[in-house]
Amino acid sequence: GLGRQAMEAGEEVPPSICVKIRRTGELVEVFVDELPDDVLDLLDLLRAEVPPLEIWHQFALEYYRQDNVDAFREILTEAKMGFHYFEKDKESAGDEDVDMMKVKIINALAANALLEAADAVNQGKERYTKIRESIVNYFQEADKIDYESPLTWANKALF
Repeated sequence: GLGRQAMEAGEEVPPSICVKIRRTGELVEVFVDELPDDVLDLLDLLRAEVPPLEIWHQFALEYYRQDNVDAFREILTEAKMGFHYFEKDKESAGDEDVDMMKVKIINALAANALLEAADAVNQGKERYTKIRESIVNYFQEADKIDYESPLTWANKALF
């Protein structure tokens, strides 16, 4: 693709994330500096191809790095809602890898909610309480997957 041509020309190649197309086995390369403005375009691809959770997480982090927190949250929430689809990956990837990515995704959502809660402290008790409840729910969900995850414990310490 374009990345290989640029490398051969000695140019700097922007980082990219590859999604494998299930039917053909081909890779779709998405350059992080060319992420779709409308996250729904990317979500359509992710829903159709159901790549490993790590890919969902990588895309979410790239949107976050580009200050698109809504897209970050939307991708991770969508991945979390589809956790049951990834159970089949446990056999090929190993239980720990899939569970670790689930915990990473939940903790990323929890960390984002912690930042929201800090902003919401002065915006009214109702909103703040709702965000705190979501944080507790994230921690409980992560604990069900891996009670000993250092990532979850670190987030709890911040809470």
